[in-house]
Order: sequence, then C-alpha cells, then structure tokens
Amino acid sequence: IGLFAALLLMGTQSAFFGPSKYAILPTHLRDSELVGGNAQLEMSTFAAILLGTIVGGALAATERRDLVGTLCVLVAIAGLITSWRIPRAPSSAQGLQIDWNPLRASMAIFRHALNHHYSVLLSIMGISWFWLLGSAYLTQLANYTANVVHGNPAVTTLLLGCFTAGIGLGALLCDRMSGHKIEIGLVPFGALGISLFGIHLSTHSLADPGVPYDIAAFLAAGGTSVIIDIIGLTLFGGFFIVPLYAFVQQQSPDDQLARMIALNNIINAGFMVLAALFGAAMLQLAGLSIPELFLTLAIMNVAVSIFVFKQVPLFAARFFIWLLSHSIYRVKHIDLYHIPDEGPALLTCNHVSFVDTLLLN
Repeated sequence: IGLFAALLLMGTQSAFFGPSKYAILPTHLRDSELVGGNAQLEMSTFAAILLGTIVGGALAATERRDLVGTLCVLVAIAGLITSWRIPRAPSSAQGLQIDWNPLRASMAIFRHALNHHYSVLLSIMGISWFWLLGSAYLTQLANYTANVVHGNPAVTTLLLGCFTAGIGLGALLCDRMSGHKIEIGLVPFGALGISLFGIHLSTHSLADPGVPYDIAAFLAAGGTSVIIDIIGLTLFGGFFIVPLYAFVQQQSPDDQLARMIALNNIINAGFMVLAALFGAAMLQLAGLSIPELFLTLAIMNVAVSIFVFKQVPLFAARFFIWLLSHSIYRVKHIDLYHIPDEGPALLTCNHVSFVDTLLLN
C-alpha cells in the first residue's frame, strides 16, 4: 500500500510540474528563444529518462532495496534544491477560480480549445500522437532486441541510448534549422522522416545465433542499420515535437497557457495508455509480429499526419516555404534582430518576384 501511495503522490507531483515547466518558458524567453528552450528541455527530459532506466535497472538487479531508496531520496533532494534556482514568474491569471473536479475542469478547457484555439488543440493532439508512437516503440524495444535482432541486455541499453540521442540531436538541430524561430514547417518534415525510418526499421531482422549477440557481434551482424534507423526515427521525432510545443506556448493566451499544457499532459497520458492497449491488441489478438507492429505504426503516422495537415493547412504551407528557402533559393538571414517581435515594421523587396511573398512570410 505504501508503494502505491508513493506512486500516486509522484504522479500528482508530475501533474503540477509538467504544466509549470512548459508554461514558464514564454515568461523568461523571447519568441526567438522558445524553440531552443524547448529543444534543451526535450533533450534533458529524454536523457533523464534514459539515465533513470539504466541506473534503475542496474540497481534492481542488485536487489539492494536500501540503496534504491537512498538514491531516490537523494535525487528528490537534488530536485528540490535545483527548483529554488528557477526564476520567479508572475501569475497571469490572478482571479482564477480553481475547479477541484478534474474531469469537469479538463472538459471545460478542452471545449474552450476546441471552440477558440483549434490549431492549438490539433498541435496538442499531434504532441500526444508523438508520445503514443514513442511509448509504443519504447515498450517493445526490449522484446524487439531479444526476439528480432537477438541482442543481449547490453544491446538493449545501446538502442535505448540511440533512441535518446536521436531525440536530443533532432531537438537541437530543430533550433538551428528553424533559424531560431518557431518554424512549424518542420512538423511535416519530421512526420515524413518518422514514417520512412519506421518503415525501414520494420524490415530488419538478424539470424538467431543461438547465444544472444553482444554489442560487437550485433554490429558485425548488421546491427548498424538498426541503429541508424532508430536514430533517424527519433531525430525526426525531435523535428516533429519541438515546434509543436513552441507553437502551443506562443498561440495560447497567457492566462490559459498552463491549463493548455495541463490539457496536453492529460491527453498525452491517455495516448500512452492507448499505445499499451494497441500494442497488446496487435501482438496478442491480431497476431502481428513486432516488425509488423512497427510497420503499422509508420503507416498510421502517415494517415494521422495527413489529417492534421488538412485541418491546419498552415503547417503544410510553412513546410513548402521552408523547403523553398532551404533548397532552391537558399535564402540567407542577416541582422534579423532589426525586425521587431511586436509592433509595426516596413519590409521592402529590392526586386519584384512571385516568390518574394512566400519568403517574406
């Protein structure tokens, strides 16, 4: 009972912490810094998840409960001390009345987003879809390693590290490729890469050696291709999710941002539960293999992406403009800081061209 109570309290703490950490970014960062801030946040989050998974697994194998408990307390103390260094942020909703009914409060903010901020709601659904994909891949990664590519636990840890490294690299590259601004045109680019690498990952299988491959044998047997696909899939995942978080932060009203992020977390959690149920249904009831499950997810990602981009054509339009400005025309940006973030500005083209309108947007 004590463990369940501790788990409940940790979940409650996360429910407060999650919306706060994303909602506070626009308070302390300019719009030009939001993508970079979200990139660092995503990279550090997945790095912490990886580190916790590795260290937790190693400690569990020792069966030293006292050591596990001590480390958990030390990490909690370190988190508390670190939280004291977070800059203060003023309240943006002074007269907010808290509704202590979580279901009613969640439905109220959902209806508000649906009626007044539809593009933000679709971005939240896109983020949640990413977490569904990520959960589905992570849940099956150990089984994939053991039963499809026949690696030992060290190979599983290696692939987990590649998964995390890909997300972090994609998040950091997203900031650079977007020109340090919120470029939602990278979202379709990320969706395309997720599906392509997901489809290619589903084609891999290694011969059963009888004894599970260690890392060296895994690489020699063709495991490099698996690593490239996992890094590619998660790297494009960074391109997909970072602009969406920044878009939600930018487009949500200040007095509703934290509640929008809270709604995002609720839907994220629901989608992660759905990922577990979907994986179990496909593998056990439908009889799919793990590679077939990965292929199904990649194809579903195409369908979901098409739906979102049809609902918000701006995403696809920005992708087309981003592609033009980074391929055919290779536009260079110089001294963009002269253009104010808010207020009037006069932009004058030095020649007449149909493409100028696209590039200026």
